[in-house]
Amino acid sequence: PEYEAEVTDLLASYNLCKRTHVTGMIAGELKDLLLQGSDLFTLTSYSENFGIAVLEAMAAGLPVVVTPGVALAAVVADHQLGDVTALDSAAIAATIDRYLDQPEMAKAQGDRARQFVAKNYSWHQVASQLTQIYSALLQPSSVPSTHTVDYVP
Repeated sequence: PEYEAEVTDLLASYNLCKRTHVTGMIAGELKDLLLQGSDLFTLTSYSENFGIAVLEAMAAGLPVVVTPGVALAAVVADHQLGDVTALDSAAIAATIDRYLDQPEMAKAQGDRARQFVAKNYSWHQVASQLTQIYSALLQPSSVPSTHTVDYVP
């Protein structure tokens, strides 16, 4: 609530209230409907430990615009699922404008994003990866002491 109040105050101070709608927390079916009715998803952050909202947007077939502080930024860039832009208002605005001006590019990236999530982040895929990890842990002689797991192929 405090952060929402801060954002609302900022919107008012920059005279953006008439151009902005603050929804508050959105979940469930309404969130799905809003994603399905969108053209683009943007998450700009100094630090985002994973970015589940980014995956949800990509699963809905949206291209995403993220900043380098979002943990999925490298995945987005490497697989052309959207764009990673500088955490700068002018750069973010220019990137959003480019997507709105090139709907065919946005659709292609959104389609690629949906396919990527279906292939790499389905419940079946995640469960399979966890099963492999636990199986390896049950055989200590086969797991090096510095074993790490990369969840993104």
